[in-house]
Amino acid sequence: MFDHRSLLSWRGVRRFVTAGIALAFFCAVGATSVIAAETKSLTGVKTCSGLLPTTPFTQTCVINPSTLKILRGGTSHYLDIVFYNSAGVPVPRSSATYLSSPMLFTAIDENQSTATGRCTFFIGGPTAGTGHCEWWSGTDRLAGFESNWVIGTIAPHVFSINGTYSFDRGHAEGD
Repeated sequence: MFDHRSLLSWRGVRRFVTAGIALAFFCAVGATSVIAAETKSLTGVKTCSGLLPTTPFTQTCVINPSTLKILRGGTSHYLDIVFYNSAGVPVPRSSATYLSSPMLFTAIDENQSTATGRCTFFIGGPTAGTGHCEWWSGTDRLAGFESNWVIGTIAPHVFSINGTYSFDRGHAEGD
């Protein structure tokens, strides 16, 4: 004869085990997300070539020093500089308030790791000499790189970097 009590008991054990597995999974995923999302500070200095007379306008900057090791000695390339007035309309350089460009950072590690972003720099108005950069993806050692930089002017073609960064992956951050 079939014992319904043992079936009910087995269902209870299965539910308990399933709930335990689900809880362990969500705790592990949550812990990984917290670790991966840890934001750290960085500082550095970038020395730039100045505007290069290319079409489109470009510029290259070398970062050194930097508190984030993977950035040291690497280059930030302004890929397509466009000048804007204060209303955000593209204008000739002579009447611009700021410039903005897509960016490519290339590290000097063995894989030439890269990061993709955008920088904006104010060349006129009350915020002249300051800017910001946002980085949202990368390759190799910069995979999952996300960073926000505040840029300040130290001297002609020399700029301070102060910001934060994180990596949305589970291995070493490159520092």
